[in-house]
Amino acid sequence: DDRPAFVIATVDKFHYLHFGAFSFLLTCVVATAVSIVTAPIPKEKLWRLTFWTRYSTEPREPFENEDDKADKMRQRSKKSRDDTITCNALNYICCLPREGESGAEIEEGRAESAETEAINAAQFLHEGKIVKRLTNICAVLVMCMAAFVY
Repeated sequence: DDRPAFVIATVDKFHYLHFGAFSFLLTCVVATAVSIVTAPIPKEKLWRLTFWTRYSTEPREPFENEDDKADKMRQRSKKSRDDTITCNALNYICCLPREGESGAEIEEGRAESAETEAINAAQFLHEGKIVKRLTNICAVLVMCMAAFVY
């Protein structure tokens, strides 16, 4: 065995289940330390970004670079757009603008106040009873299939 002595002394005697528990605890400690050291995000920017505020109708303030990223994405999608049937179909499914339209024209057509946009975003998450039940049934079926296939 040509491994160093400290590797043989530590790794060979360290059971894999103990290693899993140790890795879990180390991950928890690092995550907690990073969370404590970094500054928290202001509450005005967290509306509808956390599980507990997902139905909030408060207007959310954008992050510093959020508008710049959206502009860059629009410019990038304009440059890389093809006229193929597949690309047009995907653009239609993803609600992207057609070749003749620009992002600014679409945004002008549905300019909303921050309050209206927040209300629409919160209402978007509500599901009807039938849809919720169907989704839960499908999720259970997929989990059962995954358990039996695996």
